[in-house]
Amino acid sequence: MAQERTAQRRDFYSSRISDLISLGCPRAEHDASVGNLRTSVCFIKSFSQYSAMNLFRRRTRNDRRGSATVEFAVIAPVFLTLILGMLEASRMFETYGQLAQVARDGARLGAMDRADWVANGIDSNDKIISDIRNSLEASGYDPEKLQIYIEPAGQPGETFNLDDPANDLDLFQVRIAVPVSQVAAMPVPSELDYDLSTAVTFRNTKSTIVQ
Repeated sequence: MAQERTAQRRDFYSSRISDLISLGCPRAEHDASVGNLRTSVCFIKSFSQYSAMNLFRRRTRNDRRGSATVEFAVIAPVFLTLILGMLEASRMFETYGQLAQVARDGARLGAMDRADWVANGIDSNDKIISDIRNSLEASGYDPEKLQIYIEPAGQPGETFNLDDPANDLDLFQVRIAVPVSQVAAMPVPSELDYDLSTAVTFRNTKSTIVQ
C-alpha cells in the first residue's frame, strides 16, 4: 500500500516537474534528473518560489505600465500648454516688431519735407495713415481692424495736424493698434481680446534728404 502511494506521488510530481520544465525553470530540470521522493519535496519549494517570482514580475510590469500611463496623463497637458504658449508668444513678438517697423517708417515720412504734398492738396495725416494701412494689408493684416493714430507725443486720443504751422518742431507719435484676435493662432474670448499696440515718436520737422 505504501509503495503504491509512493509511486502515485512520484508520478504526480514527475508530471508537475515536466510542466515546470516547459516553463523554463532550471531547478526543475535538476530535480527531474534525480527523480526521488526527497527531490519532489525540493520541487514543491522550487515550484512555489518560481510561481511567486513570476507573479511578482508580472505585477511589477503591470505597475510600471500603469505608472507610465498616469505620468503621461499628468505631464502631457502641461507640456502641450507650454508649447502652445511659446508659439503664441513668438507670434506676438513678431507682430509687435512688424507694427513698430511700419510705424517708424510712417513717422519718418512726417519728419520729412512735405511741401509737394501740400502743394498738391494732399493731407499729410491721411497720406501717412493710408501708407501704413496699405503696408500692413500687404503683410496679411485686415485693414478694417487696424487702428492708426497720429497724436501729440504723450497725449493719446488727441489729434496732431502735421500740416499746421503751429505744430512745427513739435513732437508727435504714430500709434498702431490691432486686436489680439487678429494675430492669435487660437480663438480668443471677447473679454480677453485686448489691443496689441506700438507707438513711435518723431519731431515734426521738414528735413530734406540730400543725395
